[in-house]
Formats: sequence, structure tokens, C-alpha cells
Amino acid sequence: LPLPSTVVLPMRQAAGAPATPAVEVGEEVSIGTVIGEPAETVGVPILATISGKVTAIEERPGPEGRDELCVVIDGDGEETWLAEPAEEGDWRILRPHEMLERIRRAGVITSGFGAEPSHRDLGTAIEARGHVGVSGAPVMRSVEHLIVRAVDVDPAIHTLETVLRNHVAEAQVGFEVIKHILGASAVHLVLSRGEGSGLNEKTIEQLCDPLEIWPVQAQPWQYPSVNDEMLISSIAGIEVGGAFSEPRDMGVIVENIDTVIDVGRAVLT
Repeated sequence: LPLPSTVVLPMRQAAGAPATPAVEVGEEVSIGTVIGEPAETVGVPILATISGKVTAIEERPGPEGRDELCVVIDGDGEETWLAEPAEEGDWRILRPHEMLERIRRAGVITSGFGAEPSHRDLGTAIEARGHVGVSGAPVMRSVEHLIVRAVDVDPAIHTLETVLRNHVAEAQVGFEVIKHILGASAVHLVLSRGEGSGLNEKTIEQLCDPLEIWPVQAQPWQYPSVNDEMLISSIAGIEVGGAFSEPRDMGVIVENIDTVIDVGRAVLT
């Protein structure tokens, strides 16, 4: 698609409090300029998506219909980056928390429902999740299962399949990064059963075999067979609920493939 002449960027892009505008009307910005600073320490910055001039900071209707504080940018048509993306050395020598900081600075949020900052979603999965009795010894709940969905929850939607088909190499980097952060021992890639994914068996093998990923065939037309709870139950044999309401409390993380790709991009560049 051609670049839009104007973009309206709400300051509420992720779970939690809305970001605070970090630019002023009349200011020139580039792609990647921080236009919104997180209001909370666990939040993420909002980055300009086109280069141009800030023409307004005002309330406008947001995605849900109610007025929200937005930064409006009129594009200059130049597509100028604040800094051209480039690989930053060997990311494999980075510690998990250094990777999480790169993910935070890039403003990555999980796709789908919730829109949680990805560095928080991944970070809380590798931290102490509680304490034992009077001794206060921390309980470390390591991530055993990483489930990555390459099929949409809603039937007849093929967004995630298309993303994977067009970005297989970047998905491979994303898998490596998230495995490095989490130390997950079992990684599963959920694919559509039968025709429709556009991925042949050789492509799937080239992606999955080197990284020891287990491809799982699902039936997305049987709603809600590929939502988080159903996948966790069928793949990991774990029922979500009870004392631990979050999957990560039970050693399971579910991500969409586009989030995996975004995480890889953030750490690699």
C-alpha cells in the first residue's frame, strides 16, 4: 500500500495506562521517533510510523469509538528513518534481560486480545512467581511449553498464515530469540490442517527441524479449537484455571507468529 498522507496514533496502544505525548505540534519526526512515553514503568513507547510533521495533539475517536488523546502526523512522503535498521552484532551473547530491554524500546506488544507489552509478557514468565511457606523460598516456574499460533482464532481468517508464509526467515530468528529468553524445552507451531496455509512440507521442515519445533496441525474452522485454553489443553495437557489463572503460571506461553517475528526484529536490529 502507498504511504498514508496522515496518520492518527492514539496514545493508548497497549494494556495499561495511555502513553504521554513526547512531541509538540510543529515538530519534525522520522520513522522510529518516540512520540509517546509510557506512563508506567512496565509500558512501552509509541513510535512514529511515518516521517513528517506533528500537526495536532488532541482527542479524536479511537478504535473503540470513544475519544482518546492522539498524535497526528502529516507525512512528507520521504519515508525517512530515525536510524536505518541494521543488525547489531551477535545477539546470542546478550542476556535475556538485555533482549527484553530491546523488545521494550522497540514498542513491541502481543497481537490479538490484551495487547500486553511483549517484554512484560515474556519477562514475567522467567521470574519468581511466588514463595513457599514461612521460609519464603521463591518458586521458579520455568517455561516448559512455548505454543506459537500460525492460524487465526476466528474461522475463515488467514492473517497469521499469510504472515508466516511471507516471513519464514524472520520467524526462524524470532523462534531462536524467544527460545533463548524462555529456555522452553518444548516448542510447538500450530498450523492449519489441510490446504490453505500455503506452506509446503519442505518449508515447514526447514523451519522446524533445526530449531526442534514440533508442528501441530489444527482445525481452525472448528471454533474455538485454536484459542489459548483449548490449545494448552490439547498440546500440554494442562487445564487453565484454579490457583494459577495465567498460562505462564503453569509453565506455558502462547504467542502469535507475528509477535514472534516482531520480537526477533527488535532483538536482531
